[in-house]
Amino acid sequence: MSHVLNKRIRSFFAVDLNQGDSQRVAALMAPLKKLPNPSINWLPLASLHITLCFLGDIPLSLLPTLTATAEQQLSGKPAFSLTLNTLQYFPIATKPKVIALLPQPHRLLSVLAQLTRQSASGCGLVTDTRPYRPHLSLARIKASRYPLPPLAAITPISDIAINRVTLFQSAGALGYIPLARFALIDQYP
Repeated sequence: MSHVLNKRIRSFFAVDLNQGDSQRVAALMAPLKKLPNPSINWLPLASLHITLCFLGDIPLSLLPTLTATAEQQLSGKPAFSLTLNTLQYFPIATKPKVIALLPQPHRLLSVLAQLTRQSASGCGLVTDTRPYRPHLSLARIKASRYPLPPLAAITPISDIAINRVTLFQSAGALGYIPLARFALIDQYP
């Protein structure tokens, strides 16, 4: 029994895309996927999300407390929409790890990031102290000798619905498994 209590899971808080918004991002990804480059691994649509707070490996036994704390922090927060307007190599163009879509700055997205960090720290977890840099990863980039193609400007994708926060487990080949969802309040019923 003690091995179950000591089990750790890799996890993070994020906002994930609904199916319609995922399809709009897929349409933007389609021509990019045609670029032949073995160092680029495109992510499946089901994996698209904007991370709010990466938690790392946390004790499984902490999940009930973390979930309750996040529920309390996020309760009553409003739903909103984002515009994804910049395609870029991330985090820096000279040493990219991903190809990402960046949203226009939005105060409520930053608030969600702050609240999920507070939820984690309230449970004794140490979180990233760097400034929050939201992005939606489209592809991972392996270190390679192949040059990366230039990324063109895009037509912004507006009205991306942000109506929930999800606590995910990162389960390797199984992808991301939702552990808990926290609904945001629709301001326009």
